Amino acid sequence: MNNNQITSLLKTHGLRVTNKRVSILVALDQSKRPLSVMQLLEALPAIDRVTLYRALDAFTDLGITRQIDFGDRAKYFELDRGDDHHHITCLECHAIEDVDICSSYKLADAAVASSKTFKKILQHTLEFQGICRKCSV
Repeated sequence: MNNNQITSLLKTHGLRVTNKRVSILVALDQSKRPLSVMQLLEALPAIDRVTLYRALDAFTDLGITRQIDFGDRAKYFELDRGDDHHHITCLECHAIEDVDICSSYKLADAAVASSKTFKKILQHTLEFQGICRKCSV
């Protein structure tokens, strides 16, 4: 995304366009993997922790970003591009890779069919953990 697209995205969601918000979205857009709050703070030293958390919370509430839990108690974020993908995380070196396969819709349908209470699945998360090739040697 270029700055005009980011500016338009912020305006579309009713957010004021600030250099800090644009910087956060640029960092997430340019990353090939979800970034933790700590990684974003390191990459964006002009942004303090409170501002970053407020921006990420607003972005996530509005569907601009999504928060991902890899089970290590850190919060990771990526742009929500409207696609359905998941991740594999190495339990040793913490490498993260996107996985572009998803048959979870079938799983969601099965979950609803077996539920006595739920009628519809609106969203899901599915993350895999394992050992990468580099760490398995």
